[in-house]
Amino acid sequence: MENPEMDLEYYNEESGGYKTIVAWLLFMTLGFGVVWLSAGFFKYLFVGILLYFFIRTSDYNIPERKWYVAYLVAVLGSCVYSFVFNGQNPVKVFAYSYNYLGLFSLFIFAYYRFKLDQVEKAIAVISIIWCCCYIFQWLIYPRIIWSGAANEITVNEEFFRMRMPGSICSYCLFLYGINKWLVSKKPFYVGCTALALIPIFIMGFRSLTAATVICAFLLIGVVTKKVGKMVVWAAVFSVLGICALNIPIVSEKMEEMIERNEDDQNFDNEDYVRYFEYDYFANEFFVKPGEKFFGSGASLYDQSKYGRKLMTVEDRLSFFWVDLGLVGLSWIIGIPAVIIFLIILYKGVRNCRDDGLQYIRFTIITVVVASIVTSMEAFRDGNQLIMGLYLYAIMLSARRDKEASDSDGTLNSENLIDDENRNPYLS
Repeated sequence: MENPEMDLEYYNEESGGYKTIVAWLLFMTLGFGVVWLSAGFFKYLFVGILLYFFIRTSDYNIPERKWYVAYLVAVLGSCVYSFVFNGQNPVKVFAYSYNYLGLFSLFIFAYYRFKLDQVEKAIAVISIIWCCCYIFQWLIYPRIIWSGAANEITVNEEFFRMRMPGSICSYCLFLYGINKWLVSKKPFYVGCTALALIPIFIMGFRSLTAATVICAFLLIGVVTKKVGKMVVWAAVFSVLGICALNIPIVSEKMEEMIERNEDDQNFDNEDYVRYFEYDYFANEFFVKPGEKFFGSGASLYDQSKYGRKLMTVEDRLSFFWVDLGLVGLSWIIGIPAVIIFLIILYKGVRNCRDDGLQYIRFTIITVVVASIVTSMEAFRDGNQLIMGLYLYAIMLSARRDKEASDSDGTLNSENLIDDENRNPYLS
């Protein structure tokens, strides 16, 4: 049972609650990419905000801070490399690396000392809002409200596979519904899972859809701790899946995914476009000394030779480094940065032991596994910002469990930084 006195010491009751968290995320994702809020100025503003809160919380007891420092240094290294070898403005490159710095949102939430129940409610609310926005854009197309619908490569009159900032919300809501239903059996959570399935099917990612289903089964096994129940639920989901095929949008999207697979758009085919993309970027594009290691920096798509060349490759060859997932990202921010990024996520997944938070653990696993070589979900616009909130929830849960293990149930000062007076969690 949670110690109320400890809770008051740790959290600021005037922080504004879950609505403040939701407001922060909507602000820093520009409402999931509302089309008339796409000015580059916001990238400078948002990077500044992330760094401000990172500095302001320097005295907070955040165990993984050293890894964030290392990650920041690695990303800055790619900006310096881009200046030296690609002639790009390093300050501008750093600002345009905003999408790769989203994990630092953790320090915003730490600064306001939100409570775990506030964080969980915010996760649910922001995920529901995202799914509703995605579905609404799908329904009103060709009218465009969110910038993702303006991408003619993924959205046109023949098919709709919009990529939208914050897409991790759909996978999280799907697993959230399952996780919370297993714990509470409340029908509301079934509705959450059903709502999340709609954008998941509309987006039509084969690897992500498969990873989500597999992680759902693993989540059931971890939460129930019974293999038999996992088998039973596998059967239930199979029956529900067969029934869902009678729904037009589900059947259409399944046919699309099967058709893409039958057209040999997979790794079994030597002519798979991602093989050509990898060969070109690895052997012809990112070939400067040390470029693959340090990273070439975020492209500004301006008048630099590097930016013009990348635009030409995308326009004429339809080759995109983002199609190569984390491998492609390593060519932009560097191998050290990607490794540190994965270490931060691994530590979060490892520390997520609360049965009620397993949806966070498996959401992170889903997007990382699916992003190794086929997707950019692990670093799509807005996704790292939301993952920062997930990591903050895990940090709170791990700290609560550690304190609960104390024999007298009181706060153990040895688990905190040496100087109590400098720790805002004890103010």
